[in-house]
Amino acid sequence: MLDMRKAGHTIDKLIYPITSNEFFNEYWEKKTLYIKREEKNYWKDVLTPKEVDDALCSLNLRLGEVSLTRAAGNVESDKYTIKEKLIDVVKLFQYYHKGYTIIMNHMDLRIRGLAELTSSLAKEFSMPLQTNLYLTPQNSQGFNTHYDTHCVFILQVSGSKKWRIYKRKVEFPTDEYAPEQGEYSDQMPVEEFQLEPGDIAYIPRGIPHDALTVTGEDSLHITLGVLSYNWYDLMGCVLEISQLRNSNFRKALPIGFAFNQPIDEINISYRELVNSLSSEAFLKEAMTMMSEKFIKSRRSIIHGQLADKPTYYDNLILNQYSIFNFVYEEDFIRINVTERTIVFPISFYDQIKFVLSGNEFTIDEIPGNHDLIIRIQIIDKLIDYGLLRKVPQVTHI
Repeated sequence: MLDMRKAGHTIDKLIYPITSNEFFNEYWEKKTLYIKREEKNYWKDVLTPKEVDDALCSLNLRLGEVSLTRAAGNVESDKYTIKEKLIDVVKLFQYYHKGYTIIMNHMDLRIRGLAELTSSLAKEFSMPLQTNLYLTPQNSQGFNTHYDTHCVFILQVSGSKKWRIYKRKVEFPTDEYAPEQGEYSDQMPVEEFQLEPGDIAYIPRGIPHDALTVTGEDSLHITLGVLSYNWYDLMGCVLEISQLRNSNFRKALPIGFAFNQPIDEINISYRELVNSLSSEAFLKEAMTMMSEKFIKSRRSIIHGQLADKPTYYDNLILNQYSIFNFVYEEDFIRINVTERTIVFPISFYDQIKFVLSGNEFTIDEIPGNHDLIIRIQIIDKLIDYGLLRKVPQVTHI
């Protein structure tokens, strides 16, 4: 059984008591999931209403980070912004009390709990994640029925919200392929549920839905969006590598093809090129390219660089919020961390693998015959890039 006190931000904790194997086999990109919990403080380590209040009132947020919406009709943004697109908090809450939903976009860039959630889960998914917050007053609806082009998890933080799910219209939409939403007024929901604090729902992309507050209380929820990579993205990388490795991809098309299409001639060359795409070497390079694309999309979470910064003589452990990969070259180890690269001689292989294994260690436990100065240099560099942190002290009462 999952120990919730030690689980951290994992997929298993997100969807508990459903297991990740069950989720990905039965629900992922297939059907909705609704999990009812009798634990209203389940998301307290991720977000609290006070943190939302503090962000709105203290961070000088701008349009783009904050906006208003209402299913019955929106309001022009100049009605609740001032100079330089700063949010006028007084006007914002005036419209909120008139039934408008406050949207707070990409708050994982502003609020630590959300940053840690997205960083941890992105590593498990190998896909970028984003968090938007929705604060809806009682007896209101923010959006008309619609589908999203990415899968979403709905984490109910406070209040409650009724959700209605409709029959799927589009299979696997993307930002590039998203047919018009259309009308849903003549459709009946195929599923309904009400999220309470601590509950969660999963809605795959392409499944229409809407939500409204039906009780006498406001609602705050997190929408956790999974910005999936797809097979089209991978094939794009394969093609990019192929045209670098195989000059035939760079040859000109037959002269006059637009008006006198030489289908037989084109078909021969086309089949030869398509067959060349099955090269396992191209696929491996493409997977490396996708991996690096993902890592470069992430933002490092580096705590404790000023207050209580770790040093080489501390008990150290891998920073669980760091996202990186290794690339082995003939003479070097390259560690990609977001858009940065750390390079070590290949002779440091055993030492680097040891300190980044995820196990607690001290500098004296690092294997190999390198002297203390070399080991200190390794530790200091990995601390500076946020890959290592001090092991938290446990206080016994």
